Amino acid sequence: MVDIDLEGIALLTDPLLNKGSAFTEEERTSFHLHGLLSPHVGTLDEQSDRRLKALRKFETNLERYLFLRGLQGSNETLFYALLTRHLAELLPLVYTPTVGEGCQEFSHSASLQRRRIGARPLSAGDVLAWASLQPASVCLVRANARGTRLYRRRALSLSRQHL
Repeated sequence: MVDIDLEGIALLTDPLLNKGSAFTEEERTSFHLHGLLSPHVGTLDEQSDRRLKALRKFETNLERYLFLRGLQGSNETLFYALLTRHLAELLPLVYTPTVGEGCQEFSHSASLQRRRIGARPLSAGDVLAWASLQPASVCLVRANARGTRLYRRRALSLSRQHL
């Protein structure tokens, strides 16, 4: 068991801790979640099945990719459960080729833009200062001279050579 200080909306908006309808009655009481969730207590399997059905209703792979990104941003446990249970079907959506299309459409999608930061080439110190205030799951993205994207998870100790 993990001790956490979050409750209510703050808990439900933390993608690493949110369990959606899988919060038990005891957890809902303890974390003040009654009235914020559907009264049905569901399992991870039920949640995964519902999300897969919703995912399959989208017409394009980019829409499916954006749906999965939204799920990852709201409930990482469910995102990874769904991904691992349907890896052959979902891997092309969260990796090549769909991610490439997502990168091309980046500036047109509000749901992708909200995770974006902008930095001038000489503002590495500003980026480091910003990154030190973010949760560990925040990724830094850098475009190098050739335009390829490099992704790195924020390390506990960032230094200028990481950028």
